[in-house]
Amino acid sequence: MCIRDRPNTQWLEGSGIEIENGIVVDEYCRTSLPDVFAAGDVANWWSQRYGRRLRIEHFDHAGNQAVAAAKVMLGQDKPYDPVPYFWSDHYDISLQVAGTTRDHDEVIFRGAVASGSWSAFYLASGELRAALSANRFKDFSAGRRMLRAGTPVTADQLADESIELKTLLA
Repeated sequence: MCIRDRPNTQWLEGSGIEIENGIVVDEYCRTSLPDVFAAGDVANWWSQRYGRRLRIEHFDHAGNQAVAAAKVMLGQDKPYDPVPYFWSDHYDISLQVAGTTRDHDEVIFRGAVASGSWSAFYLASGELRAALSANRFKDFSAGRRMLRAGTPVTADQLADESIELKTLLA
């Protein structure tokens, strides 16, 4: 169980299940014990896409990972490796994030942060790693689709507000 940002795993001590920043699972949601699965906020899973472990605290992720775990239990061995996503509304600002904002070396902004309507795109070695938007739904939608598809995009294209981002999708 996970409430807030600290997974409650103390009750699993001595069970044989590996614990590190939550319950450690592989890309199929399997724990270190045979036939034991974990999903959601408490699951620290291996992301092939990002080359590291991730643990996401959001109901959208929890539901999607639970479905993926159930499919594996039913014999449909497909790795769970989504572009992480979450959103949060704060008064008149709707924040949306896709990808991971860690491990980047460049951030490209569209719009002025002070305006309350802007987007930030996180790149690592020129590769899009995350999109974060505040009240810029079209930017976010295109950025999320680019991340899912692995669409190559340049910092100049992302920064150029005369370019509609959806036109960059293949």
